[in-house]
Amino acid sequence: MIYLPAKLFEKDKNSVTQVSSLYSHIIIDEYQDINQVQQFLLRCLVGRTTYVMAVGDVDQTIYQWRSSTPYYMLEGFKKDFKGVEQYTLSYTFRYGDLISLMANNIIVNNKKRHNNLCITYPKLNKATGISILDSSDKVVLKLKALIQNGVDASDIAILVRKYNSTTVFELSCLYHDLAYSIVADKNIFSENLFKAIYGYLMLFNKGYGFDKHTP
Repeated sequence: MIYLPAKLFEKDKNSVTQVSSLYSHIIIDEYQDINQVQQFLLRCLVGRTTYVMAVGDVDQTIYQWRSSTPYYMLEGFKKDFKGVEQYTLSYTFRYGDLISLMANNIIVNNKKRHNNLCITYPKLNKATGISILDSSDKVVLKLKALIQNGVDASDIAILVRKYNSTTVFELSCLYHDLAYSIVADKNIFSENLFKAIYGYLMLFNKGYGFDKHTP
């Protein structure tokens, strides 16, 4: 998807001239994840009167396995485009002082970064408690204890980075008889693994249920 237009722009300068005036404004989100080819395409799209805004956090560069680099956010953007103005957003509204302090002490070990601090917004009255639980069962038992102590279940959430990470928590909730809901169109039983297990169970039961449950 990126390779073909990049090769075209590299070989045919007239094509660059045609596209460089198409957009008056370009906004790039998650700019910390940009790589060399993407930056090349961006330069081709930007004309003399094009306004470019790049938004990102160099500390969140996590796609280096596909050639993303913090270089463009640290230096490259200013070299490729003239008259750059930089705005730093230091305050966070997501969590309290304790997490901010821990995050700053860890991320400072990154060598290629802006010398910024993550600061909790002063008027944000949000105390943060941190505990480390090394299994999904312990997490679910902790949640059950919170509910028994009066915490409303609707105020509790488990956040995961990927959908399939919910599987272990769903199994623990089922095992410990804790009701839950998933804010998504799928649940544990829509996973391919569980579809396969269900199929083997039906086959073991002399094929019963295949006609009924076949999509």
